[in-house]
Formats: sequence, structure tokens, C-alpha cells
Amino acid sequence: CDTPQNAARLPKLLFSSIKKHLGQDFLTEAYVYGMMDHIYSTEFMAQVIKELEDVVDIVSIKEKDAAANHPTGFQFKKGEHPCFQYAKAIRETGANVLIGVNGGFQDPQELDGYIQSGSCDLIAMARGLFADDEYMEKCLTGRGEDIIPCIWCNKCHGTMTPPWISFCSVNPKLGIDPMLLHAIPAQVTPKKVAVIGGGPIGMRAALMAVQKGHNVTLFEKTSYLGGQLYHSDFVSFKWPLRDYKDWLKRQIEKSGVTVRLNTQATPEMIETERFEAVIAATGAVPNIPKFAQDAAGHLKEGLMTCLDVFGNENK
Repeated sequence: CDTPQNAARLPKLLFSSIKKHLGQDFLTEAYVYGMMDHIYSTEFMAQVIKELEDVVDIVSIKEKDAAANHPTGFQFKKGEHPCFQYAKAIRETGANVLIGVNGGFQDPQELDGYIQSGSCDLIAMARGLFADDEYMEKCLTGRGEDIIPCIWCNKCHGTMTPPWISFCSVNPKLGIDPMLLHAIPAQVTPKKVAVIGGGPIGMRAALMAVQKGHNVTLFEKTSYLGGQLYHSDFVSFKWPLRDYKDWLKRQIEKSGVTVRLNTQATPEMIETERFEAVIAATGAVPNIPKFAQDAAGHLKEGLMTCLDVFGNENK
């Protein structure tokens, strides 16, 4: 494969055979990495695509390696997609193909901008659709802000041990036997429901309850919603978690859930206000080592947990 022409010989033979047997109108798509270090350059890849323009209709470009093609908050910055430089290289050859980009795309407004600017013709997406199976419906009805953000955890790629199950951190329906979903009644008698805890689980539970028609009050003992995800406001590579936390907060504001911050729910309060059901979502608490405990088992004076530090770095 010393030249683009030689590198294109095998795929050209393959795609030509497909076109011959299935017709020229049968769409063909080639997936390529934008570059492979020590193997080929972006310019070489673009020239290979130029050689295939008569037999390939769509070129879907992945990032330069597998890790970059499966973004996480650690190696992927929001709104920055290196694959566009690969798309540009193909454009500059004049190749008559539709160009798609792949890896870390979800925000519909952002995607629309790429299409309108001519940066690409198509955008490929997988994990974004796992995170929200109503993605297209929300786009078509102008509810892009309601799309559940993917947090790029990659758990939809399956577990590393048997039974190799795929699931989603933000879409509980993914990976669950469809029959189990029928265990949740479609219609219920509205109740007055208390949700204790304003972290991600408490907010999501409150949303699910209000969507079923219940009258929901959420109690949070701190001055903010988010629980353990609070740290995502202070750590740059945690932006996927921050997006998800902020989405939950926006949905709570729109849902009609009554939120009571700085309020620690008590049994007396629940009974006095005549709640008919309680969802306890009080979340995790720090596991304080023995040497850091006072006589009552609390954190010794002068010591801090990480949540105490975030937002108070100046101290």
C-alpha cells in the first residue's frame, strides 16, 4: 500500500462487486479512521477516498484511534471534534462522496450548525440514541433541550465479564427485559409523594413520579440540587456529568415538582403533611477512616471531605 492507488485496490474491488450485483443505486458506505499514526497520514487517507469515489457513496470518518473514537470527559472536550480536519482533507481532493463524521456527537443545535456550515453532510451517532430513545421525536417536535445527555461512560459497550450485558447510566430502560417495563403501571391513582434527597437519583425519581401524575415534593437538606454530582462544577473533565446534572435540574424546574432546599425531612414532617408515599434517595455518605473520627464518630474538626473543598478552594 505504498500509494493511494494500491491502497484502494481491494476496497474498490469489493465495492465495485456490490454495485455490480445490487445496482448502482444501492448505497455503499466506507468507514475510515482519519489517520493512523505510523501507518498512513490524513492526506494519504483522503487520496484513497478520492480513488473510491465512483463506487463509494458515503464515507464515515472516525477519529484517529479507537480511544479517541469513543470519547469520555478525560480525552474529549465538548464541541471539539478533530475528525472535521479529516473531513476537510477529503473535501479538498474534490472527491464526489457524502462525508459523515463519527464520535461524540449528540447536541442537536450543535449538529445542525455543522450541517449548515457545510463541514459535513451526515453525522453518525450511537451512544446518544441509547441515552435517549426518544431523541428523534424530541428533535422533530422542537424539544432538543429535553434530550437526555449521554455521559460517555461507555457502559453500553457491554460488561467486561459474562453475561456481557449492555446498559446505560442515564437510560434505565436500556438492557432491561422489555417484560419488566410492563411491571410499571401505565396509569395510577395520583398520590402525594415525598422524595427525600436532591441528588441524581432523587431528581430522576421525582421526574418519573410526576410523569405518572403524582403530586411530588422533593426535600434536599443542602442549598443546591445535584448531590454527589456537585463536584462536576469544579472539575473540568467532569463536564459530561455536569451536563447531565444540569439537565436534571432543568427538567425539575419544568416538571411542576415542588422543591424544598435547606430542608431535612423528618418522620414528623412527613406525617404532618400527610404524604401518602415516600421515596428515600438520600445517597452516599463519606466513609470516614477511624483516625479521622471524633468520639461521636463524626469528622474531626479541621478535617474536610472533598465536597467541603469544592467551591472553597480559597480557604
